[in-house]
Amino acid sequence: MNAFPALRIGIDATEAGIANGERGGVYQYIRQLIRHVGAASPDSELQLMFALPHYRHTRTIRKFVAGFHGQNVVSRRCPLPIRYLRRWRIPVEVFLGRIDVFHAPAHLGLRCRSTPVVVTVHDLSYLRDRGGESAPTELKPHERSLWKMRRAFFAEIAERIEESVREARLVIAVSGATRDDLVAAFGIASAKVRVVHLGVRDDVRRVDADVCAAVTASYGLRTPYWLYVGVLDPNKNLVTMVEGYARYRRQGGKRALAIAGNSAFYGAVLQHWARKLGIEDDVRFLGYVPDAHLPALYSGATAVVMPSPLEGFGLPALEAMACGTPVIAAGAGALPEVVGDAGLLVEASEPQQFAEAMQRIDDDWALRADLVAAGMRRSAQFSWERAAHETLSVYAEAAGRQR
Repeated sequence: MNAFPALRIGIDATEAGIANGERGGVYQYIRQLIRHVGAASPDSELQLMFALPHYRHTRTIRKFVAGFHGQNVVSRRCPLPIRYLRRWRIPVEVFLGRIDVFHAPAHLGLRCRSTPVVVTVHDLSYLRDRGGESAPTELKPHERSLWKMRRAFFAEIAERIEESVREARLVIAVSGATRDDLVAAFGIASAKVRVVHLGVRDDVRRVDADVCAAVTASYGLRTPYWLYVGVLDPNKNLVTMVEGYARYRRQGGKRALAIAGNSAFYGAVLQHWARKLGIEDDVRFLGYVPDAHLPALYSGATAVVMPSPLEGFGLPALEAMACGTPVIAAGAGALPEVVGDAGLLVEASEPQQFAEAMQRIDDDWALRADLVAAGMRRSAQFSWERAAHETLSVYAEAAGRQR
C-alpha cells in the first residue's frame, strides 16, 4: 500500500527551465525532489509549471523533463513570465487546473485561488547582502551589468519574501538555522515551518584513484589541493578564504587552492585579491564544474573549505563528506548543523583560523583520518529519499490529506 495519498501536485519548476540553471543549488533541489517524490508516491501526478514563454527555453525545459521518463510528470508552459505572475497575482490554477497543493521551491510563492501553497526557503542571505551599494572597481562594463542584475534579483526576493511566507499554508526550511532566521526576521510562528534537510545524490561517492587523476588532470590540477565548490558571490565570504589561504602559504603550506563555481562577475574580484596577496599562481579558478566531475574533484582534495556564515544548508560540505573528504567550515549559519563534529569549524571573519585549520589537516594525518570517518557517518544520515518522504508529508498536511 502506498504510504502517501495520491495528490495532484503543482510545482513551480521555472528556475530549472532557464539555460544554465543547473549551475545553481535550487536546480539541484528541484530535480532531486521531483525524482524522489515521484518514486515515493507513484500514484501522485506532478505538474511542473515553467513560467518561461520565450522559445529559447524550450530545449532546456524538454531536457529537464526528459529526465523523469516513466514517472507521472507533466510539463506545463505558462504564457507569461514569472515576474508578471507575481506582479499581477494571477492564480496558478489558470494554467494548471485543479491541483491539491502547489509547491514554490525557490523562496517566493505564487498566488492560488484556493489551493494550499507550500514555499521552500533556502536561506535569508539576501537580507544581509555583502555585495555593497556600488559595484567593485575591478569590474568591466559587462560585469557591472551582471552585478546590477544580481542586486535587482536580491531586492525582489527581499521585498516579497515576507508576504510569501505569510500567505503560504506551510513553509519548508532546508535547515533549523533557516527556520530560526525566518522566525526571527518575520515573526512567523515556528509551528508553520517544517525543516526538511537536503540529501546526497546517489552518484556522489568517493572515486578510485585512476578516475580521480583523469578528472583533476583535465582541470590542470595536481592532487592534493584545497577545494571550494559553489557560486562565486560576495555573500560566500571568499575574500576571507583567499586571505586565509595566503597566510597558509606564508606559513609554509604547499598545496594549491582550487575554486570551482560559476561566476557572473565576482571571479574578477577574487583574482584581483589573489594578485594583491601574491598567490595568483597558487589559486586555480576552475569555472563551472558539471555534476559528473564533482565526486572526483572532492575525492582529490585534502579538504573542502566552506567559508560563508550565511549558508542556509551547505550542500558541498555534505557531498564532500560523502566522498571521504574533510571539511573546514564557518561556524555559523547552517554549516554547524550539517557538518556536526565531522569537520573543523572556524570563525568566519578570521583568515588566520582558516590558515590554522589548513595547517592542522596538513600536519595531522590522524586528525584527517578521524574527520574522514566521521564525515562518512555524518553524510549517511542525509538522503534525498528521506527528504522526499518528509516533503510528501508536508504536501499531505497542507492539503488536509494526512493518513
